[in-house]
Formats: sequence, structure tokens, C-alpha cells
Amino acid sequence: MKISIYWIFSSIHFVETARSNTALVRRRLRTSELKLESFTVGEYSHTKVEDMYLENKADKKTLQTIRQRLNSTVNNIVIESGYIEKILQDNQTILFPTINHTERPDEATGSLLAGRIAIFTDGTPLSCLFRQAYIIFSIRQRINFGKSLRILRFAAFLLSLLAPSLYIAMMNHHQGLIPTSLLISLYDSDKLITNYIRKITFINLEYISSFLLLLALGLFYMIKMRKKIPK
Repeated sequence: MKISIYWIFSSIHFVETARSNTALVRRRLRTSELKLESFTVGEYSHTKVEDMYLENKADKKTLQTIRQRLNSTVNNIVIESGYIEKILQDNQTILFPTINHTERPDEATGSLLAGRIAIFTDGTPLSCLFRQAYIIFSIRQRINFGKSLRILRFAAFLLSLLAPSLYIAMMNHHQGLIPTSLLISLYDSDKLITNYIRKITFINLEYISSFLLLLALGLFYMIKMRKKIPK
């Protein structure tokens, strides 16, 4: 007997009006701990930005930082939530995201219950969830599946961090730790890859030298023809 499992979720999504989006969240969190703050950002656009949080769960220091940055911003125009992200993020080149996005009120509600802060911007049908952590996954995932993904993510991170250094250390300094058959296969594959790279590099150098030669001849011809043109 084949059993089919279906995930059933709300089909309601956020719209481009901040007040309508906050109303969708209030329908799911009927508590006096839910707080809402409004800001007007942009000297010319006067864009409405609202943040929501649970007073007994949100981090007070993070809230104070958000208030200061939204009140002190000097942007001329704020069109969508991407401008707000640039204001709130400390480092724009960080590899791991610090702000997550969702278009679902149920996921925003779950993030508020987890202590995060939801930021809504007029003109954007999304909610920015601040702050995003490396181990946080969607609340729509099952508990066991979410834990497995966390373990897999950390294992892949540690493997990608340590495997190259272990390979270099064992190949260059501790060959005795590697079985002989594996060492021979690694040496052959390394030699094959090295020869292939040298071949490609040699071909590329030939193409580059030919291109530079043609470019020099073309410039020489243009200079020679220009001298022949009477002024």
C-alpha cells in the first residue's frame, strides 16, 4: 500500500502594503506582548517602515540598534526592503546571511516566537527577519529533518574547512599514514591533473602570444598609414 504525505500550509502571502502585512501577523499572534513600531525613511520617498517583535522574547540591544539606524539614516529614497538591509547590515561582504526573507505570515509568526524581529517595508511583499543565524531553517520543516540538516550543514562546513589542509599535510609530510595503494592512485591522479593544467596553460600562452603579435602588427600598420596621410 502506497501512502502519500502532503504538507498543508496557509496560501495567504504578504502584499506590498506594510500595514496589511502587519495585520496578517496580528491575526496569528493575539497577545499584548506583540509590539509594532513605525518609521519614515527617505528624504524624498518618505517610505513607511514597520518592525514587529515580541517584547518578552526580542533582544533589547538589537531593537535599540534598529531604532537608531532607521532614525539616523540619510538616504534620499527608499524604494524596497533592499535599502533597509544595507542600513541594518554591518558588513556587506559577509559570506553568511544575517537577514532572512519570507513572504508567508505563518513563517514570520514562527520567527517572532523564536525571538527575531520582523521588518516590513511599503512596496515590498516580503518580511525581513532580523537576525538570521547559521543554524536556523524554515519552521515548516519537521523537527527530525531540521536537526538532520543542521548536522549535515556543520559536517559539510568542517569537511570543506579541514579536508584540503589534511590532504596537503599528509601528501607532503606524512606519506606513511596513507596506505600504499591509495598513495599510488593519488600520485597518479595528481600527476595527470598537473600535466593537463600544464597543457592548457601552454595552449593559452600560444593564443595570447599570437594575439599580442597581431595587435602589435595592427598598431604598427595604423601608425604607418597615419604618417602617410597629408595634413
